[in-house]
Amino acid sequence: RADLLEKNGGIFKGQGEALSNYARKTVKVLVVGNPANTNCLIALHYAKNLGPQNFAAMTRLDHNRMVGEIASRLNTTADRIRNVTVWGNHSNTQVPDCSNAVYDSQEGPKKVSQLLPDEALKGEFVQKIATRGGAVIKARGASSAASAANAALAHMRDWCLGTKAGSWVSMAIPVPEDEPYGIKKGT
Repeated sequence: RADLLEKNGGIFKGQGEALSNYARKTVKVLVVGNPANTNCLIALHYAKNLGPQNFAAMTRLDHNRMVGEIASRLNTTADRIRNVTVWGNHSNTQVPDCSNAVYDSQEGPKKVSQLLPDEALKGEFVQKIATRGGAVIKARGASSAASAANAALAHMRDWCLGTKAGSWVSMAIPVPEDEPYGIKKGT
């Protein structure tokens, strides 16, 4: 990742400066290039006329992979799974979190943790989600560009229009000034 940081630092500095100079104050900037969280922070730092509310880094691809994996394990469709969370960067250090995941069954909503054994949502599951991108590249010889594009579209739709009632999605955002999640700035 050091090579990416060196190369991308200048790119995202320029992008941040251009956004600061020419974008509307209401612009929504989704950073997809990896390491996405770091690149997002670089762009934000150089976008002096914009604020953290304008920026997000994409974790939606990993979010979608979690939803798909849980749906597969429950033998259902992805649209019936909601409220999974991806903490951290798009890398093998991320933390897929199913503690609030819900399966909308025909009988009503059920906690995923009550349907799958605890060990099924840890260990191998976490590793599979965190390393899926590398596995796709190894298998295909290329990244999953279509999946990433779909994730970017879904991210922007939900950011601009909101999520369905009672659900949320994963978005990597700079810690807001009011620290609404109990996460201290700079962590």
